[in-house]
Amino acid sequence: MSKNLHRNTLILLGIILVSGLITACEKPAEQDTREFANQAAPRVEAPAPPKRVNVATLTLVPQSLQHKIEFVGKLLPNDRVDVHNELAGVVEKVKFEEGEQVSKGRVLAHISTKELTVRRDMAKADFQLAEINYHRNLQLDRKQLIARSILDQSRTQQQIAKYNWDLAEVQLQKSLVKAPISGVVKVRAVEPGEYLKVGMKLSEILDLRKMRVELDVPELDITKLRKEQAVKIELYAEPGQLYDGKIYRIGVEADPQTRSFPVEAQMANPKQRLRSGMLAKVSIDLGMSKNQVVIPRNAIIEGELERVVFVASDGKAKRRVIETGISEGNRVQVISGLEHGESLIVEGQTRLINNEPINITRSDS
Repeated sequence: MSKNLHRNTLILLGIILVSGLITACEKPAEQDTREFANQAAPRVEAPAPPKRVNVATLTLVPQSLQHKIEFVGKLLPNDRVDVHNELAGVVEKVKFEEGEQVSKGRVLAHISTKELTVRRDMAKADFQLAEINYHRNLQLDRKQLIARSILDQSRTQQQIAKYNWDLAEVQLQKSLVKAPISGVVKVRAVEPGEYLKVGMKLSEILDLRKMRVELDVPELDITKLRKEQAVKIELYAEPGQLYDGKIYRIGVEADPQTRSFPVEAQMANPKQRLRSGMLAKVSIDLGMSKNQVVIPRNAIIEGELERVVFVASDGKAKRRVIETGISEGNRVQVISGLEHGESLIVEGQTRLINNEPINITRSDS
């Protein structure tokens, strides 16, 4: 029995020893596995929300817009005439000065007037003598004391003498150089004692009682104009001062280089204060346009080939290419690309790209 007990004790000790060895081998592997699992598993964090650009919007509502077109032009005299001599000769008198106001028909210069006056007086005397001879022969013919041929000859001499007198009078009048229009003398180009050939320029006279404004109008606008159409004229020399005028000439052919048409407006010149060559801005009112899409000018992003705006839709910025029309100050008409009721981004738009998330900080209407 003691032998059996001793054998059983040895078996039990062996089992305990083997179990301890197995346990000792398994614990480090299990611990390593847990540490590896803890190191390999990454920490999962919630994604950050997308960054949004702060913007301000404006709800587009129908608006009215004053339809005006503006052009820049320069003032010209109502009329401009060069004064030339019709006869060759020596200048005897000059009776005007540069800048002087002259009236139509006033004598400005005398050219060989003394000589022509003598010729006129001689022609007048010849006519008077021929007339006396004719009337004497007429009385003699009634008494049948002379031949009819003598009476006819004296009548012809009287007529020729009258023609010579009239011609001398015409030549004398041509020697008196007169102002063809009323106006202001711009140029005096003659002095006493000069010998002038026919057709030389003695002076230039400007009629400043009214002024013309010369404009170049693009072909897109020329069909909007008509004669007698009212205009407002503002001089760059007198900002804020408006003058009333009207269109009185519209060109019929465009300039081949600029594709613009010559147009002239006319305006009064009170006290003749305005001068030729002044720059002016001409505004033409074409009426009121109602129910228009109108946006602030500063909402537009100017590109090389297009104009762009952004609208707010579903929390994002949507890029739009627009076509603009007339403008009035900071207000611009949009012909295409926008509709009433849309939310136009008016602040922060320069930092946006298409479909970028936005945060609306202010909304106006």
